Amino acid sequence: MIQSGMEKETFRKKRERLGMTQEELAKRLGKSRPSISRYEGGVIPIPKAVEMALKLIETREKG
Repeated sequence: MIQSGMEKETFRKKRERLGMTQEELAKRLGKSRPSISRYEGGVIPIPKAVEMALKLIETREKG
């Protein structure tokens, strides 16, 4: 797994700006809600694929 350079605070702020709960973002990313919580808590590193998927969601939401 390739780790992203995204900080946990940045990840959380992006989710909040999208107006999504952890559960909603987890569904969009194909991850579990506990995984999102662990990324935001810094318990596990954010995979590069998750960072890229989040950026894609942001782009589509701004549409």
